[in-house]
Amino acid sequence: MSCRTGFWLMTTQIRNAYLALFVALALGVAPTGCLCQTLPPASVWAWYWVDGDCRGCEKLGLELLLDGKSVHCCTLKVRRMERTKALSSKHLARTSVFSFKGGHNFQDEYPTSPQDTIQCNIWQAGVESDVLILGVSFVGGHRILLNTLHFARPDRSSQMLLDRGLVIRTYPLPRSRPQSRP
Repeated sequence: MSCRTGFWLMTTQIRNAYLALFVALALGVAPTGCLCQTLPPASVWAWYWVDGDCRGCEKLGLELLLDGKSVHCCTLKVRRMERTKALSSKHLARTSVFSFKGGHNFQDEYPTSPQDTIQCNIWQAGVESDVLILGVSFVGGHRILLNTLHFARPDRSSQMLLDRGLVIRTYPLPRSRPQSRP
């Protein structure tokens, strides 16, 4: 058996194992002893979209840097909620859209000129118990230049190199205290 054939058989076996697991989970058939269906609902982080004050929300700063210079900075309101509510809430954030001037060569394959306008879209791509999964995409010249994920930690700073010279960072912001009235 050649290495190529052995690799193909191994990947086919792995693919079939994942397929069987997916089908079993989709049908609600759990292996004996699995407590998956008896666990309490999971609490996950969700990007919450509300105007004004948000009870129970934490604030998360987001900054996009290009060659060390900030091209976008914003504040996200995030909160813990039950997974099923997080997936169906009308208050979940939609997409944050902004643009900046081009002049960057995305993925060493898609050059842009300084006259180009690059549109960036950031959205919540998933919910997890310890991270907020953000989708990040860049579009210019009627094509997708880069599409990726950033795992934001609401409890601490996280930074990711998206492309050469292009960095996204998120960091917790202090909670604002209510103003006391004299």
